[in-house]
Order: sequence, then structure tokens, then C-alpha cells
Amino acid sequence: MTELERALVTLGRELDLPPVPALAAAVRPRLARGSRRRLWLALAAAVLLAVAVALAVPPARSAILRFFHIRGAQVSIVDRLPAVPRRGAALGTPGTLAQAGFRVLLPHGQRPDAVYLFTGGVWLRYGSAAHPRLLLAEFRTGGGALIKKVASLGRVEYVDVGGSPGIWVAASHVVYLPGGEPRLAGHTLLWEHGVLTLRLEGKVTKSQARAIALAVR
Repeated sequence: MTELERALVTLGRELDLPPVPALAAAVRPRLARGSRRRLWLALAAAVLLAVAVALAVPPARSAILRFFHIRGAQVSIVDRLPAVPRRGAALGTPGTLAQAGFRVLLPHGQRPDAVYLFTGGVWLRYGSAAHPRLLLAEFRTGGGALIKKVASLGRVEYVDVGGSPGIWVAASHVVYLPGGEPRLAGHTLLWEHGVLTLRLEGKVTKSQARAIALAVR
């Protein structure tokens, strides 16, 4: 220690200084909060950047846009369809149009070959039970998804049906209907019409399905 250093130490011992407050306990939590805040901001920025990059790369979009939704129906996108046994459509209890509880819409006003009732809705079958040409479901919903579908990537798209939102599902997919077992289904159009949600299934193209949907009354 030099002579100057010894003099400074001696001077410090002789000065009457007030006690130093305990700042560490008060400052440490603030530093911790500031560090956590900066960490969350950094994580949020990283997530936003990852989303922006993924949306900019078409092959990555399937990892983010996982479902399509309209009132009463949801279509989930998967890389591989789940294995379900091949079975006919379990449509519900045979009934009449008058038993539906609401005014049933008919394509071109044409009456169906058979009517089936399920909770909150009705199925219309056009064609024979073994080989139906068209299956049309109509139901009311309070906003919860009643019909769930699982489809492959690139087979689903939003469509406009007379100014109302709709979903077109091309090719085979798996459908989960209220109170029924999952089954494979064909080309399907789902759309909203007033207070009802409708589902049309059959061997039809997208344009044909939209034309039928626009003709319900």
C-alpha cells in the first residue's frame, strides 16, 4: 500500500458519515422484475417473428391454420386421416318434415325421399337408403360446433354461398356427427342460412353443391 492509500484509509476512519442504507434488498426485486419483463418481451417478439416467417412459407401454413370454422361446424386439418370403419350414414330416427321443429328448407322445393330426426335438426335423404344421391342436414345451433370433420391438407376451403359463409370439403374425409359414429364422407358443403346451419353431401362438384345450396327455400 502506498503512502497516499494509507492516508486515505486513515481519513476514512476519522470521518463521521451516516450509515449506508440497505439498498440491495429493495433494488434486487426491481431488477428481477425488469429482467422478467425484458425476457417476456423477447419471447413475444420471437413468437411473432416465427409466425410471420411461417405464414410467408406456404408449406408451413398447415402447422398454424389448423381448422376451418363456421357456426355449428368445424373442420380440422391433419396430415393423415384417422382410420375409421366404412359404414353407411347413421342419420337418426325416421320422421316427417313437420316434426323438425322449424321450417325445413328444400332444394328447389323438392321433397326428400326420407326424413330423419336428430337432436336439434333434421336429415333429408334424396335417393335410396343404399345409394343416396344427396344427404342434406339442417339444424339450429347456439354457436357450439356440432359437426366435426377431419380432412387432409389442401382439401378444404372457405366459400361464399349467397353472401353467407361456407366451407367446401373435397374428396374423402372423416365426419363426426352428433350422436353418431365417425365415418368416411364424400364431397361436402357446409354453410349458414339465417338461423340454420346446413350440410350437403353427395357426388357433386363445388359449383354443383353451391347451386343446390342457393336453391334451398
